[in-house]
Amino acid sequence: MLCFDAKTGAPLWKFKLGTNPYIDQGNGPRATPLVDGNIVYMIDGFAKLFAVNAQTGESIWQRDLVREYGSRVPRWGYSNSPMVLGNKLIVTVGGKRDYAFMAFDKKTGAEIWHAGNDEPGYASPILATIAGTQQLIFFSATGLHGVSPSHGTIYWKYGWRTSYDVNAANPIFIAPDKIYISSSYGTGAAVVQISKRGSRFEVDTVWKNRIMKNHFNSSVLWQGYIYGFDNGILKCIEVLTGEEMWKARGFQKGELILADGHLIVLGEQGDLGVVEANPSEYRLKAKSKVLSGRCWSMPTLANGVLYVRNQSVMLALDFME
Repeated sequence: MLCFDAKTGAPLWKFKLGTNPYIDQGNGPRATPLVDGNIVYMIDGFAKLFAVNAQTGESIWQRDLVREYGSRVPRWGYSNSPMVLGNKLIVTVGGKRDYAFMAFDKKTGAEIWHAGNDEPGYASPILATIAGTQQLIFFSATGLHGVSPSHGTIYWKYGWRTSYDVNAANPIFIAPDKIYISSSYGTGAAVVQISKRGSRFEVDTVWKNRIMKNHFNSSVLWQGYIYGFDNGILKCIEVLTGEEMWKARGFQKGELILADGHLIVLGEQGDLGVVEANPSEYRLKAKSKVLSGRCWSMPTLANGVLYVRNQSVMLALDFME
């Protein structure tokens, strides 16, 4: 894990995650680091969890999810980022019985609760409040799970199987009570609705089709429309119906973020584009090749600077209008 000066790119510190056996697509980490105050949390490709001082790079605590909890490392490496919620660090573990999901004390690494039975997918958890109940939403190997943040009670589950267990794109909460999911390998996308009848939660399918098949790249929601990649095709679909509004090629399996009503798109081969988030038509505002080689990492926009990278180079671009 490396830390750089955001203004100059100068290296500040590095922290060795450990020596791991090789897995397909490289043996480095996949998950995005999480910074909370003066601590950065990181999970490597082999399910080792680290808490590191964000200023110095010194270790604070660490856990081995495979050795301690029986976590199964997915075929293409552990990829789930953790979440901070109050004093808890929420982690998809995918371990032995009742250890699918866990909460640790974020300062000490002590176990707070463990729950659920599923192996890990590749998506990271999100937080939502549905029917007045705050819940963690995990998209793991066999589907969606709604889980209590305070004690790990499993509220509900919605089955969703994908070849090789590649449920990779993060789910999207659609207020007040719906969730969008999508995966590739011919699976497709769906919107589900969660309701509460008495003390029980129930899950119903609003729509399901194969118009949008997110592979490893998450979609974004903006003003009632989902923008994302159906494998190598950029698409816009209506979130409540699943109807396709437009589609465009030219980025292969790209990554995108939303900023000020626009999509910032980084194509698989280093083409950077700005697309208006408009459901009526595809409007490409600008496009330039900024990198070469494989680009599978999400672009990051902070303080008017856009950070992008491929497998060997990181680039900071002035992105002020």
